[in-house]
This record gives sequence, structure tokens and C-alpha cells, in this order.
Amino acid sequence: GITGAGCANILSQLGLRTVLLEKGDFASGTSSGSSKLIHGGLRYLDQGRLRLVRNLLKERNYLLENSELVTPVEFRILIGAGSWKSWKIRLGLILYKMLGGKNRFPVFHKNDGQYGPEIDGYFTYMDAMVNDAELVIYNVVSAHNSGSVCLNYTGAESISMNSGEFRIVVRDFISGKSHMVRSRTVINAAGPWSAEIMEMAGLNYSEKFRLSRGIHIIFRKEDLTTDAALAFRSSIDKRQIFIIPWEHVTVIGTTDTFVHNPDQFSVPEDEIEYLLKSAEYVVGKLDRSKIVETYSGIRPLYGEGKTPGEISRDFTIVSRNGVISVLGGKITDYRRVSRSVALETAKHLGLKVMVRGLPAINYSRRVPGDVYQHMLKYECPLYPEDITRRRTGTDLFDPDRRDGEMSKVQKLFMGDPEGGVPGGKRSDS
Repeated sequence: GITGAGCANILSQLGLRTVLLEKGDFASGTSSGSSKLIHGGLRYLDQGRLRLVRNLLKERNYLLENSELVTPVEFRILIGAGSWKSWKIRLGLILYKMLGGKNRFPVFHKNDGQYGPEIDGYFTYMDAMVNDAELVIYNVVSAHNSGSVCLNYTGAESISMNSGEFRIVVRDFISGKSHMVRSRTVINAAGPWSAEIMEMAGLNYSEKFRLSRGIHIIFRKEDLTTDAALAFRSSIDKRQIFIIPWEHVTVIGTTDTFVHNPDQFSVPEDEIEYLLKSAEYVVGKLDRSKIVETYSGIRPLYGEGKTPGEISRDFTIVSRNGVISVLGGKITDYRRVSRSVALETAKHLGLKVMVRGLPAINYSRRVPGDVYQHMLKYECPLYPEDITRRRTGTDLFDPDRRDGEMSKVQKLFMGDPEGGVPGGKRSDS
């Protein structure tokens, strides 16, 4: 995911020999299951987490200025019966502006009929969005360009210590072969699977490590139209919900439900119903049959709280005997997480490093020529879905092009002369 990709990127840019292992495709877990937001987390102000918001806004601003993948988005935060108090939102937005420096003074706009009758009006503010999976891929290729060995569909089977070095048995799930990797340090950036890696390394993990599932539902824009992203409180339980226009669709999310298994990527019917009812309070009746796609992600959280929403979204680094585990964190914060891991790694190895300005992305897909051939050559997709789901995102965000793109990509993987170059195998490039 983004944490592992960012860590591999910065460590390879610092000149350390680095191997990145991903048991599925790159970004196939939590890092493609987010709300696609690069933001400071306005709601965290209400929890008193000013330092977290300030750090997130600093990272948001950097990414807006330095990444072609991150784009600004206007949000409207809706005020009405059962919502936040108007004065509290105004004060929060002023503080958000002071911490991030990217918003105008908050002005209240009356609801002129575009939202439900219980909505009095809204404030506007600016945040940012990103194709989360694409951000992961860019960091992976940047790490590779700096000397890292990056392998998808390859997982760790065992971790042991011998004569002062780790010996990690890894399995290539494509060939079925196992290999030995020797290392002085293990970075555990497995997200929801972090506890499994700690146990594999013979370490106990804290009960503060919890998992939470967030689901999203997707409509075509013509079936759910909004000219700005919306943030509002659910009339059901007062949780914050987003309605976000993205490319050719509109996304509603998200839920926040404790789960025990990191592989619980299901999208339960009751959670779909919860999002529909919450959104209908704002935009009117929605046709459930018009949902074109759903997706979910499992958040790794570290902290205390009776509900997932009470647990901090900040990250924690646990370093034990050369195993450095990253617990928690947000995609917005991946660069700060990576720098902290790099400093902890250097400390363990007895090195001094300068991490300012890192990790940097030195890869772009915005090049002349066939973009699919470019992906096949540089981004290591091994199955058609790796492209349509995580390289282009068409599966999620352009349902009318989904079948056509899949047909083209399948031709590429079969080596059809009309489709392009053969794919479906690992490339030295």
C-alpha cells in the first residue's frame, strides 16, 4: 500500500538496498479502498487533534503543489437539523484556514432548494483529491527507479533471525517458487495485516491495534448529480458522510465498523442501506438499482476508543529488535510516515540521513504513446484487473467504458497484435 511504497521510495532514494514485497497487486488493499481524499480532517478539530490536522494540512499543501496526481476540490459542509452548529463550523473553518492557509473566510450560503428541506445552508472550503492507487503506483515505480526491488504477488512466509540478520522466506505466488531474502531490518508496513507480520517475526502486538471497515457506493453522475463535494452528518447516527463527484461517477462514503479479520472486504447490505438513507436526507430519494459499483477498505487503527471514530487517525511506529512496524496513519500523511520510518531505520543501522524533501516521485505516466503499453512496461500489472481496477480505475469511475477497456487490456495480455505487446509476466524493466 501507500505506506510500504512510500517507505521503499525514500529508503532507496537514501541509497539503502531495499526490497518491497506485496502479497497481492500494489494498492490492492486499503490504499485503493479510501475516499480518495487528501485532506486535513476537519472533523479531527472537534476531537482536539490540532497537531494532527496541522501536519495533514502541511502534507496536503505539499502534494497540491508538487504532485500532478493531486487536485483541489470544493467541499460544502451542510448545516441543518441534527447537524453541527453553525457557529462551531464557522470557527472550525477559520482554524482550518489558519492551520492550512488554503481557504477563504467562511461564508454561510442558504439552501435555495438544491438540498433536502432539513438543510438550512452550507459553508464552503477547499481540500484535495487523488486516485489513491495511482499514488501508490507512482511511488513504487519511483522506488524501482532508485534501485529498489519491488515485487507484487509475492508474500513473506517466515521471518527468522540468524547471526545478526533477518532471513525472510518469500513466495512468488505467480511461479509458486520460494526464495530467501537477507536483511538487517524489516519494515512492517502491512496495514491491516501488520499484526500477522509481527507474529511471524515472533513479536507480540498491542490490543490497541484495531481494524475498521469503510465501504463506499457509486452512482453514475446522471443518477446522482452534485456540483461540489458534500460533507454532512448522517441523520441516523451523527457520523460524517461524504458525497463526492469523481470523474464520471459520484461516490458516497463511508462507514466505520470494527472488524476482526483484515480480509473482511465484504460490502454488507445493512451498510449499503445506511449510506443510502444518510444520503437521501440530503439529496432526496435514490434508486438502489442504480448503484454501479461498491468497494471497501480496512483501516489499520492504533489507539483507544469505544468506537472507531474515537480512535486517532495518527500513526505510531513500534521498533523492536530491528522490526519497524507502522501502525495507523492516513494516505495524506504517507510522506511524513515514510520520513519517520527512514529515521528509525537509520538509527537502527547506525547511519545519519537527511530526509527533507523526501520521498520524491520521479515517475510520470503523462507521456506520449499508448498508455496501456506504458503501464505494461513500467508498472508490473500481472492480470487485466490490475490495470482496469488500480492503474486506470475505469472499473470504478467510468462504468460506461469498463467493458471496452477490459476487452482492450485482455488483448494486451494475450499478445494480440491489434491489442499491443504481450503482458502477464514479470518484466526486468
